[in-house]
Amino acid sequence: MEIRPARKSDLESVQLWTADTFSWGDYIDSVFERWRLDPLGNLLVMADENDEPLALCNVAMVSPTEAWLQGARVHPDHRRRGLATEMTGHACQWAKGWGAQVVRLMVEEGNDPAHEQVQSAGFRSVGTWTVARRQVGDGSVIPAGNGGRPILGGDRLVLASSAEAQPAFVAWSSDEIGRTARGLVPNRWIFRRLLLDDLEKEARKQRLWVAPGGWVIARPVGDTLIANWIHTSSDHAYDVARSLNLLADELHMERIESFFPSIGWLNQGFRRAGSVIRQDVVYARSL
Repeated sequence: MEIRPARKSDLESVQLWTADTFSWGDYIDSVFERWRLDPLGNLLVMADENDEPLALCNVAMVSPTEAWLQGARVHPDHRRRGLATEMTGHACQWAKGWGAQVVRLMVEEGNDPAHEQVQSAGFRSVGTWTVARRQVGDGSVIPAGNGGRPILGGDRLVLASSAEAQPAFVAWSSDEIGRTARGLVPNRWIFRRLLLDDLEKEARKQRLWVAPGGWVIARPVGDTLIANWIHTSSDHAYDVARSLNLLADELHMERIESFFPSIGWLNQGFRRAGSVIRQDVVYARSL
């Protein structure tokens, strides 16, 4: 077996044994070339004696000291042979060579074999995260069965100035949400440590909003409103969720995806506002 960088020609073989990864298929074919050509990443395959890929994973630097591991796949006929663990070790060594002090990855909460594999590879859980999804459209502000009252002006999201970045960062860092997040922020499915500079940049890009009881970072991506950073209180979680519903409706989005650390009152607030909750576990390995 040889671990090597992926080639464009590997995709055809990989597609054959990843077609049924999930009930709906797999996303690997849609990101393969982007990952392969990423100057800050390394899409790896493990090839047999005939140079046929039997496993793959992608590792990429997400900051000068942090790396993210994703897309780990093993041919169904070659599982339970330690290929994934060997690939993970190789990816971690690559990241260390680039200056990474930590590598992180995410596993869906109910995927027990994957949890066992990453734990055996030296990763430890650093938190459970929620992605709250909601369709936008009929009754988006007061959905039937979700209760609620009309959203008042004070409950609407308002764009924040750059001056809001520092108080938002300090409040989040010292409060339950920031502590539970371990200082991390997701960019969709990729996590790294949040810096004050990140909030300042988001404010300049008009993505930082003043929310009921706090702040959120939210932006349209295609037909989806993505809220990847939220700071609020237990008294205002429901109001924030409903304010995001309204913003998505005003921007003519079709759906909302909100990411936040799994905290009971925060999950409850988004459920009450009509979201469907899914949870994933973030793991880390120090290098």
